[in-house]
Amino acid sequence: MVLMLKNIYRWLSQGIGGGTHGQILENNRLKRENKQLKQLIGQLLFEKEKGKKINMVRSLNIKVNKTKLAKDLGISRSSFYYNRKRDEIDSEVRRQIEAVMVEHKAYGHKRIAIELKMGHNRIRRIMKKYNLKPYRRRAKLPFKKKDIGKPATNIPNLVQSLLDNKLIIKPYQVWCTDFTYIKYQGKFIYLATIIDLFT
Repeated sequence: MVLMLKNIYRWLSQGIGGGTHGQILENNRLKRENKQLKQLIGQLLFEKEKGKKINMVRSLNIKVNKTKLAKDLGISRSSFYYNRKRDEIDSEVRRQIEAVMVEHKAYGHKRIAIELKMGHNRIRRIMKKYNLKPYRRRAKLPFKKKDIGKPATNIPNLVQSLLDNKLIIKPYQVWCTDFTYIKYQGKFIYLATIIDLFT
């Protein structure tokens, strides 16, 4: 039996309260359906995305006054009947993107857009939607081949004993140095620093 608002008003006007066993069961079923409908409308009111609201309403197997429901949800009534074609178009573009990515693994969304003669924002949106990511080479860190597989060297800290015993009493007594590398224009530049521990 389909739940319609007219039927509920008619049953209420006829005074369903006591009645036969069948009427009591029907009344309980209607109360359950009404409770479910109230919960669903509550969920729909808190939902922000229009598409999710429409999908929830479409999943209803209860006949509802769509004009009133659309007004309550703040969306147009025609959006209940709208069928999106964007997913079909996006899946076709996805196949084209995957074909380009097979040939050119490292192409990002801008190069793929140039290759397919489409807008880069559209390509980026579709790649994000289907989680398509280009191959990215890891940055090679400089290392010494001789150091591979060898244990770390344990060099004692000679300066710590000088600091603990407060033996550094004037400038230019103990200097510390360190160096690092900085990637610059595709090459590495080495930076060395020198610090006087007294200052």
